[in-house]
Amino acid sequence: ALRQELDFGTYLGLAAHLVPLRGSHNPNLAQGLSAHLHSGHHATQFWVQVPLVPPEDSRDDVIANEAPPTGGDEENTWEWWHNFRTLLDYNKQVALALEIGPDLPSPRPWRAGWANYSLRAAFLPTRLFLTNKKGFPVLGRGHQRLLGQLLKLDVQIVVQGSPRHGGRPLAAYLQYLEHLGQHRPPPSAYELYARGYEGYLQSPLQPLMDNLESQTYEVFEKDPIKYCQYQQAIFKCLQDRVPEAEGETNVQ
Repeated sequence: ALRQELDFGTYLGLAAHLVPLRGSHNPNLAQGLSAHLHSGHHATQFWVQVPLVPPEDSRDDVIANEAPPTGGDEENTWEWWHNFRTLLDYNKQVALALEIGPDLPSPRPWRAGWANYSLRAAFLPTRLFLTNKKGFPVLGRGHQRLLGQLLKLDVQIVVQGSPRHGGRPLAAYLQYLEHLGQHRPPPSAYELYARGYEGYLQSPLQPLMDNLESQTYEVFEKDPIKYCQYQQAIFKCLQDRVPEAEGETNVQ
C-alpha cells in the first residue's frame, strides 16, 4: 500500500510527501521509503512529521494567559527523527517537518537539537491560538518566540484545523502570521552569512594551495566570526610584544 501511494504521488508530480512518525522505531517504513528512493530518479521531497513533545506528555488544552510548561522530553522525539534519517542514510530528499503542540521545548535544546537538521516545515494547529480583545486569533508569547525562530530559518508554516475564533475565517490566522513575520527583528550578520547552511559541515579549503575563484574569497570575507577572532589575536599579540607600561615609549 505504501509503495502504491508513493508511486501515485510521483505520477501526480507532488512537491513533497508527508510521512508522520508516531514512535522511535520505524524500520519497515524506512525500508519501504528507501526502496522507493532508489527505484528511480525522483524529485519529490519527503517531509517527516515529528512532534516537538511526545503525545503522551503533551496537553490537549491551552489556557489563556498561562505560560506553557517547558517540555523536558523533547530529546525523545528528536531521537525519532535521528533514528529514521539514519536508516535512510541521511538522504537529502528526506527533510524534517515539526508538529507544534501546546507544550514547548526549552530554548537551548531547541536550538541545538532541531534547528540544524533540514527543517522544512512546521505544522501549527488552530487550537493553539488564543483570542485577543477584538476577537482575533493570536499566539501566546512562548509560541511567538518559537515561531520567530522558525521564520528565521525560512520554514514553511502550515496552519492545521478549522477556524475556532468567533467565526473568523482562516485568512485571519494567515494575516496574523504575516504580521509576526513583518515585525520580527532583522537577521544579524552571522544569520545572513550562515543561511541555508545550518547543520552542514564545510570541507576545509586551502587558499595557499588551491586556485580558488574570487567569489570564494568574497564568501570568506563575509565570515563575521573569523575576522573578529583574527582582530583579537593580533591585539593580544601586540600586547605581548609591548608591555602596557612601555606603550608610549616603545615603538618597535
